[in-house]
Amino acid sequence: MRCLSVLLSTSLVLAAAASAVPTQAAVSDDRPSVKTVSRAYGAGVVRQNDRDQRLRINFRGKQGDLVTLVSSPVSGDPGCERTELWRVDNDRRVQQKVAALWRLPRSGRFTITYRQDCYLSPGMDEPGNGEYLASVQLTKVVPHPLAPGGAPVDLPRERGYLHAAVLTLPDTRAVGVTAASGDFERLLVAPSMEARRGPGDTFDSSTCVSYSPVVVQAGWGIAHNPPSINGGTVLTQIACEEEVAGHVPGVGESVWFLNPRRATVATAAYAE
Repeated sequence: MRCLSVLLSTSLVLAAAASAVPTQAAVSDDRPSVKTVSRAYGAGVVRQNDRDQRLRINFRGKQGDLVTLVSSPVSGDPGCERTELWRVDNDRRVQQKVAALWRLPRSGRFTITYRQDCYLSPGMDEPGNGEYLASVQLTKVVPHPLAPGGAPVDLPRERGYLHAAVLTLPDTRAVGVTAASGDFERLLVAPSMEARRGPGDTFDSSTCVSYSPVVVQAGWGIAHNPPSINGGTVLTQIACEEEVAGHVPGVGESVWFLNPRRATVATAAYAE
């Protein structure tokens, strides 16, 4: 009888302890959910099931590929979206060259992650909950050289590819870059920028719409009007992106022009 009562006492103690400790499922329920998929470039959007859900996209890429995420809808809140790129073979984060752009250091398997902390006003959100769900697409960036006085550069809207016109300043003369659509949504300063070590953003996280022509001149910066040395128009610097604000490119440095959501044609000519 004593053995039976000991067994019963032990069972009661174990049952009480089990009821006092949260189950693994309960702990997991308090953490942000993670949605993991595998995608090739442009192989379909990945949509959040709830606002707090993190997205993880596994993919294969080649050394030298430039990759990014294009998200929708437009958040209108700079810095509320974050992406990171990781190498699968050694679980190390890949350093960015510029905001929203990664160059793959080698061929292999990679993981790109996405999270957002954005809110929109009623009427612009998912019905009834005051917040929106984001969709992202893994995209390869394709650069096209743009030269003053050279041929126009076609920047199509192509599934899985984001085309960019890249102007490399050949000398100190001001260059005006025009978009057939009337504006450029993104300006990126590439080779001269220090690599980013922290979380990045997506191409729709913080738009930098710049009506064309955009004027770029070595030693002056990026503006909508050419600088006047003798007092006329003051140089108005475009300053909605940290990579552009305050940046003064030099001869041989490049500025990238992109429109993630619509096709356009870019042309460049020396400004008078």
